[in-house]
Amino acid sequence: MRFVLSCLLVLLPASPALAELDSFGLGSGRYGALSVTTVGRVLNAATPLTELVVAGAHDAPVQRVSGFTAGTLVLLHQSGGAQEAVVSTDGGTLELRRMGHWELARVEAVSESPPGLRFSEPLVHAYTAPGAQVVSVPEYTNVLVSAGASLVARPWDGRSGGILAFLATGSVTNQGLISAEGMGFRGGFFVNHANLLGCTDLDISPEAGGAYKGEGLRVDRFGTASG
Repeated sequence: MRFVLSCLLVLLPASPALAELDSFGLGSGRYGALSVTTVGRVLNAATPLTELVVAGAHDAPVQRVSGFTAGTLVLLHQSGGAQEAVVSTDGGTLELRRMGHWELARVEAVSESPPGLRFSEPLVHAYTAPGAQVVSVPEYTNVLVSAGASLVARPWDGRSGGILAFLATGSVTNQGLISAEGMGFRGGFFVNHANLLGCTDLDISPEAGGAYKGEGLRVDRFGTASG
């Protein structure tokens, strides 16, 4: 089965979720053949949801609709959005709930104002915002990635991205690189405080001199919200 769905690993926690019943197979091939001869080719448009979408819904409000048209195959993915309070020193488990849920859907219509996507069939899962995104999934016949060329994921920006996905009805020949490496959750980073020196605690706020933690399933716990 020539099906390629490469997602950033850090955004795919273990989950019992199942995808929508597969009516798409290897795709329609509507994009024809793809030949990749350059470095860093990005295939997928991505947009975050702006509101909760319930299971059985046909419509999804999104931040932008650029890159989506009627007939586009899309992947809905709950990439983040955990609601449980996070205690920095807590070594316990986090209730994942919908984290990692995903399914494929076909866009039936696109609304420019307000931005939204309507799907041809009702969704199987519910998706929360912020944290869920919609990613376009191009459908090719044959795919060739030439030596020295690469297909990469759109970088995760805190709300969307980090997923590389496509379908192919024929062959997928990879002589170069197909990768989502380094395109997922953003890591922690060092902050050079001029006056905050001699920090001895294991976990303190950025205001007290603590460095920012890496990103996780809580979308509000990155950057200045961490420490």
